[in-house]
Amino acid sequence: MSMLFPLYFLGMLAFGLPWLLHRFSHFEPPVLTFPSKKFLKPSKPPVSNKKKIRYRFLFALRALLLAALCFLFAQPFLNQTTEQALGDTTQIIVVDNSFSMRAGDRWQQAINKAGELINELPQDANAQLFSTNNVLTPLSALTNNHSALSTALNDLTPGFHGVDFGELMTRLNNLANESEIASYAQLVSDVQVSARPVQTNELFATNLTGFRIEPVTDDNVKNVWFTAEARSDDNLFARVNVKLSVANSAGENVSESVTVQVLLEDELVASKTANVGSDASVTLNFDKLDLSTTRNPVFEVRLQQDDALMEDNSQQVPVKGLQPIEVYYVNENNSASPQSEVFIKTALESDRLAELIDAPDANTQIPTQARHAIVRTRLDRNGDLPQWINSAAAQGVNILVIAQRDPSLESRVARQAKHLAQIDLAHPVALSGMNLFKLRFYEAFEFNANKTDTVLIALEDGTPLLIERFNDGGGKVMLLNDPLDGFYSDMPQHPEFVALMQKLITYFEANNALISSTVVGKSFKLPANVQLLNPAGKAMLKLDETANESLVQIDEPGLYSVVSAQSESALQAFTDPRESDVLTMSAESIAAWERRHNDREKADSLQTTALASSNENSTDNDQAKKWLWQWLLPLLALMLFVEPLFANRLLNVSRENA
Repeated sequence: MSMLFPLYFLGMLAFGLPWLLHRFSHFEPPVLTFPSKKFLKPSKPPVSNKKKIRYRFLFALRALLLAALCFLFAQPFLNQTTEQALGDTTQIIVVDNSFSMRAGDRWQQAINKAGELINELPQDANAQLFSTNNVLTPLSALTNNHSALSTALNDLTPGFHGVDFGELMTRLNNLANESEIASYAQLVSDVQVSARPVQTNELFATNLTGFRIEPVTDDNVKNVWFTAEARSDDNLFARVNVKLSVANSAGENVSESVTVQVLLEDELVASKTANVGSDASVTLNFDKLDLSTTRNPVFEVRLQQDDALMEDNSQQVPVKGLQPIEVYYVNENNSASPQSEVFIKTALESDRLAELIDAPDANTQIPTQARHAIVRTRLDRNGDLPQWINSAAAQGVNILVIAQRDPSLESRVARQAKHLAQIDLAHPVALSGMNLFKLRFYEAFEFNANKTDTVLIALEDGTPLLIERFNDGGGKVMLLNDPLDGFYSDMPQHPEFVALMQKLITYFEANNALISSTVVGKSFKLPANVQLLNPAGKAMLKLDETANESLVQIDEPGLYSVVSAQSESALQAFTDPRESDVLTMSAESIAAWERRHNDREKADSLQTTALASSNENSTDNDQAKKWLWQWLLPLLALMLFVEPLFANRLLNVSRENA
């Protein structure tokens, strides 16, 4: 039995109170007056006045009550594993098959050591084999057939995923908690420093009866790795940035001369050499790389370097910023003035952010391949949109609706300017940083915004100028209450108009932008009706999986394709850079990790510290304890009820004798 807060046992000093009460309290007999002592026979006075504890049962009851109170505050518990027979222990063997295990001969050492652990198992001992990278994967069932474990071990290969030892210990703790018998775990790993969690307490699995690490050693291997990005601003030239790092397994300071090559369509287009040290990273910039010879440029960046992990020495890097955002333009009934279209086209195509494309059918038709659209239409007094616009938005199209005016009203437009009085700066469209208050508005169409509409910009008389309409799923819908012809306002003539239009399109693009890069082994979400193709062009999702939003994980690095009904984009999958850092934990750190599980007395102390500092850790530790307060609390309540009854009974007897 262990105590969570043993300092509360200082309350046992209160035992002196009932002892003094029962040791020195005595009944004083009543004094009776007698007329004469002549007829009384003298008695010999006692030699000593011996004090005895009176009412021993009441004294014991009060002492037990105080003891139970101290135990309740000290929170005693029993380790569940101490109640289990050591002979019934489940042996858990875990082999680390993360990407770093590919370095040098680590993997072969791991297979050999795991095989030795299987051979050393006691006869008929129940054991189970697991692999671990980003998840803890069972390779065999719980069995006493050790040959089945050896067969499963021989089929295991290292992957490209990363590993987190904190998550590993959490999963082992849950596994041991679900087991009906004690669990003893053994880990075969290169114990990378980069895989350690931030909080050391996450390395402690309270439900394990023991834990042992079989480290895979190497002869001070070194590894160089990099991250790369390619971008173009004009579709003619690109720049590639490469960030280099180096480390060795012993943690010593090393310096390495590294040559970086950049290839385009298997042809070398640039090369640089730099000295990289383990104390700091180095960034190389490759500028003015010609893109005129290819339509869909993808650079290959590779290191001319022999190191521990050759698999991280090459990456396929797609060029970002090549294609402008396509925005389809629908002018219902061709009612817009020509200068209005010029204003919109100039604003969107500045800095090559977007490209305005005329819709094939100018009358109430948004192309099925469209992702974003600008629609000019007339609104009624209720601000209701035509059904064909609502249908397109429900299909996922982001739409900016520009309210049209009746041309016959132009002669009646008031020439007294109105100004803005409300701007929602907290909205994700990011209207801050623009001086919109200097714009002047001569007339705005009056309509009633819906209760679910979000008014982003409003005039001083309360008329909404820009609102976002709530759409249950699908695309975003914005309503701009200005025809943008320069007649009803001077907004199209100000630089703020360009910034506003670009912010709206950027906001639309962020709504359904597809992921462009990910780390191998990390899960990410794909929208509905989107397919993922591997580097060989094969679909990775079944048809029913694409019908809804799906959670996807890529297991190997490379250049993948994300295909939707509207577009196709490249997805770069690369190995976790932390796995390329081959620095391993010291023998002292490994020994301290093991002692947390094998020294139970010390483990109890560490549990107390963890419980006091973290509510999350307390939940994990509680699973390994059998708490006794459920028994102490009703016992204490019973004694609190019995003690006054018994004490009152004795008091009544004393009064009757008096």
